[in-house]
This record gives sequence, C-alpha cells and structure tokens, in this order.
Amino acid sequence: MSLKTRLSPEVLEVLKNEINVLEIGINPKQREEIIIDWEITPELKEIGILNDFVRFVQDLRQEAGLMPKEFVSLKISGGKMLMNILRKRMKDLEKRAKTHISYLRRSTLIAEKEFNYENFGKVKIELFK
Repeated sequence: MSLKTRLSPEVLEVLKNEINVLEIGINPKQREEIIIDWEITPELKEIGILNDFVRFVQDLRQEAGLMPKEFVSLKISGGKMLMNILRKRMKDLEKRAKTHISYLRRSTLIAEKEFNYENFGKVKIELFK
C-alpha cells in the first residue's frame, strides 16, 4: 500500500493492522491518494493462516472456560503443508494464544476441535492442562 499523504507512525500502525498489510509506503509524487497492491504474497498467506489458528485456539480456550492468564499446552495435527507453515510461526502462535507446544503424554485433555481448513484438509486442535 502506498499513500500520498504522510501520517503519524501511530496512525500508520493502526491502518496496517486494520487492513492487514505488512507495509505502508509514502510517495508524495504519486497522483492517487492511495494505491493498494492486491497481491497476496506467500508471507501474507502464512500470516493469515497464523491469525486463523490464533482465533481457533482462542475460541477453544473460551469454550473450555479458560481465563486469559491461564497457559495451556497445545497440540495441532494436520497435513504436511499446513504443519510446515505453522511450525515456522509456532512461537508467534504460542505467544498470541497463550499456549505452549507440548509433547507430554501426562497432561489432561480439556478441549478439542476437529475441522476441515481451507484446502489443507482435516485439522485437529487439542488443549491440555
């Protein structure tokens, strides 16, 4: 996205978050007030997938009656391509969804959800305490 008019850094940050872009450039020489590049790059696609999974986990946390401050363990199962994308962004997912990726067998299952996700097929999310 490119703007003709310079805005404050705070306003630019809000705008970036609201319209889901990574960068906003300022070009006072352009004729149009706003130019939007509609190309969805692989990085934007991955961020969109991450955002979806943060929402899925937060919804599951809410259904389980968890408080926002409570950390839980998380397990996600799915197809290879989806799991590769999530592995690259797992630290962000853990932080934003207040979870830890866990491989412990002694944890107690508190919530689970199984669904088909876009073109990636069947996905299962499990929360443990």
